[in-house]
Amino acid sequence: MKVAILHHDLEWTEKELKRILKEKFNADVELFDIRRVVLEDFKSFNPDLILNRVYASVANRDYTSLKKTLSLLRSLDETFLIVNSFNASLSDYSKAHSFNLMKSVNIRTPNTKLYDENYDIQSNILGLGNFPLIVKRDTGGRGIGLRKCNTLEEIEQAVNNIKSSEDYTGGIIFQEFHSPIEGYDYRVWIVGGEVILYHKRTLISSNGEAPWLASRSLGSKILPPEVSIPEDLKEFSKAAAESIGAEFDVLDIIKTGTGYSVIEHNPTPNVRPEYEGILGFNVLEKLIDSIRKKYLKMEVLLDGSNN
Repeated sequence: MKVAILHHDLEWTEKELKRILKEKFNADVELFDIRRVVLEDFKSFNPDLILNRVYASVANRDYTSLKKTLSLLRSLDETFLIVNSFNASLSDYSKAHSFNLMKSVNIRTPNTKLYDENYDIQSNILGLGNFPLIVKRDTGGRGIGLRKCNTLEEIEQAVNNIKSSEDYTGGIIFQEFHSPIEGYDYRVWIVGGEVILYHKRTLISSNGEAPWLASRSLGSKILPPEVSIPEDLKEFSKAAAESIGAEFDVLDIIKTGTGYSVIEHNPTPNVRPEYEGILGFNVLEKLIDSIRKKYLKMEVLLDGSNN
């Protein structure tokens, strides 16, 4: 099979995906840098599968590349099988868009508003409930620009900090705060509407308060699950992934006093080498195997031929 990996920076995840595809699945793999690729490059290679690995955190330093990615994916959608395609990637790159899709089908997630510069802060946060409130980039990741705020002044400062960034030109969102009742969150991996694995991450504190935030970049630890995924969490996760049209999705979910809540979708998650030692298997190999079984022609996969 022929696989195209659309990427920005080449991190460990992208390099490992290429290695596994070539060594384990006998695939012909080409890397396409979003900063230099054009539509004709894909037509010339003619892949069986395109993996979009232009992750949301690219917006923290190269917002223009995300806009190019969405434009390219919209054109590629007409011809190629893409994981993830335009619709799911749009939800990856806009938390406000993701919220609106989940809200439309009653998936529990923090109420979210996109910052409107035509109104003052008080007007922007109207309807979000009491403090604390979360301020973060509409597009981004790895905890950059994220702040839990307890006053209007703190919100104003958080907004100004994001607006002052030279590299980020996207939107800003305000969210109600959903308080976790456990000391960890859940990461649920879904391919084609089926849960392929889940694990937990420890919660951390941003300023000495009770732990509430899960972020590997900021210090959260990966925890293996003690038991198989609870049935209610499985069904909740599958419905949440379906709501954004994701062929592949990794959901960050917490449990609150009133049930599960989706904190974020991650159609392009960053996977670290230590995952295998903690969970006991190669996560990316399991992911690729699940994608190929769900989406690709079995005759292509079994004999390794390139169509």
